[in-house]
Amino acid sequence: MTLRMANRITDKAQGRPRPCGDCSLCCEGWLKTRVLDIQIDVGKPCPHCSEHRCMIHKERPNDPCRIFFCGWATPGSRLPEWLHPGKCGVIVLTDRSSWRGRPVDVLVSAGKNPDEHLLEWYRQYSINNLRPFIYQHEGLWYGFGPVEFQHEIAAKAHRGEALWT
Repeated sequence: MTLRMANRITDKAQGRPRPCGDCSLCCEGWLKTRVLDIQIDVGKPCPHCSEHRCMIHKERPNDPCRIFFCGWATPGSRLPEWLHPGKCGVIVLTDRSSWRGRPVDVLVSAGKNPDEHLLEWYRQYSINNLRPFIYQHEGLWYGFGPVEFQHEIAAKAHRGEALWT
């Protein structure tokens, strides 16, 4: 998975993303990316991240560091406060993939599997907003949405293909 994002979205109310606070899960090896020509793979934190802080924060590169926002922090996000990655242990990625013209959200476990409360909330959100989602549980990937979507995700996972772009 990549942290690259084409454009920075502006918040309807403030023009800014929600503040990350003490959360640095996106830098701690839960997501795959590239920072300053260094490949960051799942399970390997960014070498510039130490004690949950960016050691090059003032000089950090634009891509991906300044333009990436998890789904919770993205300006205008409708995700509730309790879905902050540092609180729920799951990084939500939005606006990075689609299926048959519908946006697909990705829930990445970041040290904690999504619990039933989170999954039930996300199922309802998915149904209400026509947004299928992919989630990780115990290292395995699952899809929630139309039956065809679920079958396609299961088939891709079985073949070892990327589940999203």
